[in-house]
Formats: sequence, C-alpha cells, structure tokens
Amino acid sequence: MKLNTAEKYEYENEEYLKYIHNYILQNIKTSKRDLVLDAASKTGLFAKRLLKAHSFKELTLNEQDKELISLSKERFELIEKIRHTSTHLSKLNSINNYFDLIIIIDFPQKHDETIFKELKRVLKPKGKIVITKTNKQQKSFLNKLFKQKQKVDFTQLTKGLQDAQLEIQKEEFLTHKDLEICFVEAKK
Repeated sequence: MKLNTAEKYEYENEEYLKYIHNYILQNIKTSKRDLVLDAASKTGLFAKRLLKAHSFKELTLNEQDKELISLSKERFELIEKIRHTSTHLSKLNSINNYFDLIIIIDFPQKHDETIFKELKRVLKPKGKIVITKTNKQQKSFLNKLFKQKQKVDFTQLTKGLQDAQLEIQKEEFLTHKDLEICFVEAKK
C-alpha cells in the first residue's frame, strides 16, 4: 500500500508524535473562552488529541503543505470551532492580540527571525506560546552520514523569543529515544 505524504508523516513519526503531543497536553491549560493557534499543524493529529483533552472556543490550524492540510480539513470538516489557514509563520492572517495560546510543534530548524515578532503580534497580552524543537531533521541525515549522535544548539529558539520581548516561563530539554527535544513556554 502506497502512503501519501500526510499518511507517511503520521506513520513514520507515530511514536514520537504521541510522546510529544501527550507531553504538551499535560503541560498546557486552556479554558472554554480561549482562541488557540496550532501554527504548524501538519495533519491535525495534535488537534485531534487537543479536542479530547482540553476545552477552547476556537482552534486555528495553520499549515503550508497542501497534502498535510488536506488530511486535516477532512478530519475536521464538521467541527465548527476549527478553522484552517495556510500562511507562512512570518505572515499570519490574524488580527493583533487575537490568540490566547499558540502552539508550534517541531519549530523549523531554519527560520526567519520575523516569525517571533509575528507570533508576538497575534498573541494576546498575557497569552502563551508553547514551542517544541527537535534535532529530528538533522539527526536522520547526520546519522546516515556520520553514524553518530549529533548535538543541536537550541539557544537560537529562546534567543528569538527573548529578542521579540517574550518572557520565557519554562524551558525543558527532553530525550525520546535518540531525539533531543526542547520545550519552551513563553508569555507576552
């Protein structure tokens, strides 16, 4: 059976995604009034788990990859409090001070520094941003090339948030199998 891009993403990352999704779900708080942005929602798998574990008023799923977002749209076509967008993180289509919570799972290794300013712009005062970043992309390539574990510098992530004048509230480094994961929570 040949898998499309979206199915392949979920299949190849199933164990890691379950681990990181559960970790985030245990470490966030939402209320039924909250407006939430999953800024890099991929297939909407995290949103599916978020729906079961937390309450919120509206969830915006943003994903640029057309195949990934199409699976997400199929998953949630009948759920009114979920909407989809497909914009770059540095050009979000939302009004200022809109979201109570922004979640980004697997923050891009290479990114434009304007992303942090844009996240701050759409985040409400006292709103929170939860970001995870892994060495997943680098590790698979480097492991094949060097057959050894490579360290990844996660300081760029916290520096970007601080430069955008967001207050780091929590920073944890997790390990799952051979992955290193940085979990950061920041507040406006």
